[in-house]
Amino acid sequence: MQSAYAKARAKQLSTYTYKTYWVYKCALLEDSRSEHKKMHNCAIHRDDPFWKTSFPPNDYNCKCKVIAISEKEARTQYKILENPKSIASKNFAYDKRENSQIPKETRISLDESLENLPKIHDYENLSDKELIGKVYEAFDVKKGALLVDK
Repeated sequence: MQSAYAKARAKQLSTYTYKTYWVYKCALLEDSRSEHKKMHNCAIHRDDPFWKTSFPPNDYNCKCKVIAISEKEARTQYKILENPKSIASKNFAYDKRENSQIPKETRISLDESLENLPKIHDYENLSDKELIGKVYEAFDVKKGALLVDK
């Protein structure tokens, strides 16, 4: 689903005649990857090879986006990068603008993608009961109301 959205979004961004720079926008969430945070608000020309492998999503559960801007906006409001290195994990390093599916020779390793997520240490010392309580709290539901309780 994310790859289909990425293909459509890239096609849409390419139609803007005067917006020749694309800005990488990280969601800046607690669990956003550091490589993605470093790219936040960086402007890169839309024809740069970077976009062949690093048009979001760049890893499992990546929430990053791209916006199109003019060259003038890029020079006055953003940091312009030329030839930045790819930030996509190996499972997501393909041209999402051309393919709506991962190449057949690529096998996704979910374990590897999940290992790349930043560690949140707040939950390490909680008991199972406390962790379950956090889930109910996060979803703002009463105990027994979730499908997993059935």
